Amino acid sequence: SASTVSPSCAFACLPPSQPQSTMSSSRRFESKLQSQRISEAKTQELQSYLKTDKMLGENFRSDDRVVAMRHNKEMMNATKEHFMQTQLEAAESSRMRGAQLRDQEERLVAAVASKKAEKTRELKNIQRVVEQSEELRELEEKLKAAYVNKEREAQLYESAALAAEMDAKEAEIAKEMEEQRQRGLQAEAYRE
Repeated sequence: SASTVSPSCAFACLPPSQPQSTMSSSRRFESKLQSQRISEAKTQELQSYLKTDKMLGENFRSDDRVVAMRHNKEMMNATKEHFMQTQLEAAESSRMRGAQLRDQEERLVAAVASKKAEKTRELKNIQRVVEQSEELRELEEKLKAAYVNKEREAQLYESAALAAEMDAKEAEIAKEMEEQRQRGLQAEAYRE
């Protein structure tokens, strides 16, 4: 009878008195429910796949970043080492150049001092020879007198040239004044 039907077979064990449409809608509902469960399972599986793919991608990117950072660090270290090596070489080269320049300067100073000492010795020798030789002393006095006379002659010549130039300028001024006077006289005679 209808009262003894268990709840678990409510849809499957419908009495023949109920219409056929209730059974078909029940099947449709179960089919739809089954499709929904399959769709949800596929969606969950797809989400799980995407999550795993994203995690792997991030891991790969992280690995790439680590490799890139390591490469950059190695390049920076190599550049720094090269810079330091270049600086050391430049400092050594500068030090050696400075030492060479100091050495050259010392040799030059020594050479100049040696030349100066030699010249001083020669002058002293000449002076000693001149002082000891009566003839050379007389010759030196004559040379000095000749230099003085020559200088005096040059001064006289310069004075004479200056005086001649002054005379020429004065004569030119006098000539100009005479010409102006003559023109003035002619202009006055013309007016009369």
